[in-house]
Amino acid sequence: MAETFDVLSEVLEPLSLRRWAAGEVTVFPPRGLHGDGRSAAFYCVLQGHCRLKIAGEEAIVNLDRGDLVLVMPGREHVLGDHHESPSVPLEDVLRVGVAHTPGPVAAGENGSLTRLVCGYSLVETHLPDPVFSSLPPFIVVKGIDGRVAPWLEETLRLMLRESDPDRPGRQAIVDHFAQVILIQSIREWMRTLDCENGHWLAAIMDPDIGPVLKLMHASLEWPWTVAALADRVCLSRSTFAARFKAMVSKPPLQYLLECRMQKACALLAEGRCEIKEIASRIGYTTRTAFSNAFRRWSGMSPGMYRRLAHGSGAEDRQAERGAGWLTRPDHSRCPSRPGPGG
Repeated sequence: MAETFDVLSEVLEPLSLRRWAAGEVTVFPPRGLHGDGRSAAFYCVLQGHCRLKIAGEEAIVNLDRGDLVLVMPGREHVLGDHHESPSVPLEDVLRVGVAHTPGPVAAGENGSLTRLVCGYSLVETHLPDPVFSSLPPFIVVKGIDGRVAPWLEETLRLMLRESDPDRPGRQAIVDHFAQVILIQSIREWMRTLDCENGHWLAAIMDPDIGPVLKLMHASLEWPWTVAALADRVCLSRSTFAARFKAMVSKPPLQYLLECRMQKACALLAEGRCEIKEIASRIGYTTRTAFSNAFRRWSGMSPGMYRRLAHGSGAEDRQAERGAGWLTRPDHSRCPSRPGPGG
């Protein structure tokens, strides 16, 4: 199983942002589009050029014809002829464009126009996602000689066709194409990574560390030890541990803990498994052991996370924050199901 296991698919599967709105937008200067950062957004330039400014980032990104930019959740931004130009909410423009207007939406006054295909998830990201938090604020996929990349051109064409509100099942299909754009953009960004840069996505492609990551993700329930993992790739324990930390920026068992907890988050949000079953699936002998580890990692109980993921439990949010979601402590060990190593 480990030889054919697709780590990237396993990691990206929970990134199922839903209820995407998409449409073609024509922007005339001085005017721009404003994304409030509650969810992911993408922009593809079909004609003209524009500039992207992300709140909190110094760099201003210039986009030309054929370029695509994917902006991660939690990143408020402005896209237009100038980041200080008046802007209109992207969500409002797409709601009008998709629901009422069959053609492009004018979002400006006069001057040279910029024609875009835009998309925005209408479902807010209530909880920080570990995968999104490990990615850059935005990803740019450059066009080819001023043209949209072939895979993207076909995807956008089909997405726009399905954006007609009168087409049965259109929402599911639009969401599917948005997911393709999301994952393809991440894959394109991965191609630019140096295996030695300390990002775990780059480590997937390393001949020594890549197979270990596959083993971990494929068998989260197994009681892995550093020695057992090192033995699988024929390295000494010390050499393996040092190489793993250099490439992934954390020790092997801490990374394993992160994998288990991210899988638990996905299963909790899905809502189909009891907490006891989730504990067993990620290597914990009891619900209590899992709940304690999850609270130490996230600052909230599994039940609270599930309620927040489903949009309830707001009154308890402050009480459950504890150490805070984004300040996860370092754990080199976590309770695991007993059994033979490796």
